[in-house]
Amino acid sequence: MSKVSEVRYVGYAVPDLEAERKFYQDKWLLRQVAQEDGMVYFAAEGSDQPYVVRLRQAAVKSVEVISLAAETSAGVDELHAKVKDAGCKIIFAPKPLDGFRGGYGFRFFSADGLPFEISSNVQRGSARELQRWEGSPLAGVGPDGSRRPGPRRRSASARLAGRAAGEADTRDEPQP
Repeated sequence: MSKVSEVRYVGYAVPDLEAERKFYQDKWLLRQVAQEDGMVYFAAEGSDQPYVVRLRQAAVKSVEVISLAAETSAGVDELHAKVKDAGCKIIFAPKPLDGFRGGYGFRFFSADGLPFEISSNVQRGSARELQRWEGSPLAGVGPDGSRRPGPRRRSASARLAGRAAGEADTRDEPQP
């Protein structure tokens, strides 16, 4: 039985491509991995997905595609049949994908009108092992602009549970 195995990427149309590029690089700390055919691709350091965000300049903001993964081409074909049987509008049937990192897949509109892609056999990127707390929004930026792990903030409920278990009531753990 075929199933979706993971989320690959979300593709956005944006009116100010440079502002969005800066946001994803500086705030989300994604790494730009390619720019081709008017689209900019960003990867996440801890993921081997070739990219997790795709941007394209357009007059109107929109979500252009939400891309999901299937394990195999046969899985893509099976999921296509299920989507078609469910009455979703097919944008294109399963075929080789000619975009950045290729693959095999199809696109459709969900019942609520969202554009989806399901693909397999996409050329993977490289993942880097992240340090503890590096991916946390609480992590800071060092004086040289590099990411550095930040303290772990414990919620009030976690502190109460810790107190009940006899732990010291500290708000932050020391940095590793």
